[in-house]
Amino acid sequence: MYALAVEGTAVTDSAIVLADSYLQNETSCVDAAESLVLYESLKACGSGFSCGLAGGALLPLTVTADVCSSLFIQMRLCAAVAIIGGHDTADPRVRLLCWGALAGDACSDAISGIITRLLTRALSLPQAETALLTVVRDALLLKSSHVLLRESLLLPLLGGVINGGAAWLVTRLMGQFAIRLFIPPVTPPCTA
Repeated sequence: MYALAVEGTAVTDSAIVLADSYLQNETSCVDAAESLVLYESLKACGSGFSCGLAGGALLPLTVTADVCSSLFIQMRLCAAVAIIGGHDTADPRVRLLCWGALAGDACSDAISGIITRLLTRALSLPQAETALLTVVRDALLLKSSHVLLRESLLLPLLGGVINGGAAWLVTRLMGQFAIRLFIPPVTPPCTA
């Protein structure tokens, strides 16, 4: 996958072309990398949204497609950030760091844990029980009126939003990590 991300495919440009297009539009390496991370995160969000929109019927296919496309977008992003930082993608250390940056999406597990703890803490509040009962009551009323939620457009749309949001967040975090790995911070000049 690293070679495909660096060299490009029939439908995608190489990481070098991608990096050059952002370097031409921005004034500094950091600005170019930030812009690249922003737009590639939006691409991952769109891909995740479209894969999540398909719903449960195509779940085995869409999960595989979503994982593959997200990993490819992230690897290409990481390689392009390395190029913007002046690194050679043929260097085995750069390849290893790109794979390491992809493994950095383990931070999504940490985010999931934080959200779980916050929800647990919120549900211990007295108002949470009333709110939860209201939601359950509304769901039961909806089912009793023979309008099944899973057949409506709401559930696939919600799946697309959640999947797209997760893809955006993971790609954005991985991109920020790649910037820290490959682009040295600007040191201010010494003043006396």
